[in-house]
Amino acid sequence: MDYITKNINSFTKRLAEAINGRQINALKSNPSSKKITWNWGGTFYPNAPKSGIRVRRSLGINGAIVESGSWLYRKTDWVKFDQVIKKDGYWWHHFKYQAPGSSNKHFY
Repeated sequence: MDYITKNINSFTKRLAEAINGRQINALKSNPSSKKITWNWGGTFYPNAPKSGIRVRRSLGINGAIVESGSWLYRKTDWVKFDQVIKKDGYWWHHFKYQAPGSSNKHFY
């Protein structure tokens, strides 16, 4: 019993650390930033409404839209993508056009 009474502070501190999930008085770790980009690749076959899927030159809702002839309308307008990005409440594909003579730039 003497051992317990002499070491009660150490026991209670270890018990509190176990309940708390970290050391007492330890510095709080910085929360990791929220992940928005995944390096997933694949082929996207659009099943778009008649109005098509607008393609953008830069990521996000405010990105410049390419001319409507380059939008994605049907499954034959497939593109290979190398990233999936979540921004502005939407999921975006990072891709290049596949047709010969197309731009070498990336689009969304």
